[in-house]
Amino acid sequence: MPALINGLFFGLVFVFAIGPSFFLLIQNSIEYGFRKGAYIALGISLSDVLFVALTLIGLSAIFSNPENSTLFTLIAASILATFGIYSFVKKPKINNDETIVDGHGVLRFVAKGFLINIFNPTIVLFWITLSSTISTSYNYSWTEKRYFFIGLLITIFSTDLIKAFLANHVRTFVTIRSIKIFNRLVGGVLVIFALSLIFKMGL
Repeated sequence: MPALINGLFFGLVFVFAIGPSFFLLIQNSIEYGFRKGAYIALGISLSDVLFVALTLIGLSAIFSNPENSTLFTLIAASILATFGIYSFVKKPKINNDETIVDGHGVLRFVAKGFLINIFNPTIVLFWITLSSTISTSYNYSWTEKRYFFIGLLITIFSTDLIKAFLANHVRTFVTIRSIKIFNRLVGGVLVIFALSLIFKMGL
């Protein structure tokens, strides 16, 4: 099977992936609409592109180096906890008109998606493991690896857009109260993720 097609199908695994970035994507799509959810998805994909680039040029060891893992874990936990606490305490709202200028710029949402994903050690481990698997299980050249990852990234971004689209359509059935409950749920989940990182590292 051509590397690009193989990557497209392999990316379907992410349809069932549930982590901090998933909750952030759904939360923002419901609260602010599809467009803002798409910006979150773009930020997530940009961080994935960065990981792929580091993997292809052989710099992924930076993240897997034990000497760097403690610092990386602390930064990751701090960012997840910050997003979680903010989500828990922020005032809920539903913007039913996406054309309204609400002060939430594109870069803000892209940055949220980028940060929540790039500082997720599980994602780092996934890309490092996947790179090793591709090297040992497939006889891909460097060019074929590049096409494999392109296909994989296309599928991930596409499925994230679908999630944002579906979450956006749920907005017509939610209330401010349900948004408040969901925001607190997301906030709690993110804080739990942050604490689990610290406990796993024995910090």
